[in-house]
Amino acid sequence: MSISWRSSAAVFEQILGRHGVTAGACTMEAAWAAFEEFVQVSVEGIAGPEDDGDSFIVEWGVWDWTGNRPALSLGRLLAVNEDGDRQDPY
Repeated sequence: MSISWRSSAAVFEQILGRHGVTAGACTMEAAWAAFEEFVQVSVEGIAGPEDDGDSFIVEWGVWDWTGNRPALSLGRLLAVNEDGDRQDPY
């Protein structure tokens, strides 16, 4: 399955739902399973690997805004190329 970069957030939201992840309820196992599935989805309209067009970042720590509780953030970084932006009919 290949998706447009513009619909990537909506696709990830659907994947999260299939794994039982909601704003009020999330386990580490479910979040990781959903993220692992999402990073395998091919995305169109992004720069190639030589330009770091598709990568991910993991951040963790303890902050005041998390109530001094440990937090983990998983992110997929997409670098949209100009050709993909012009060709996308969205």
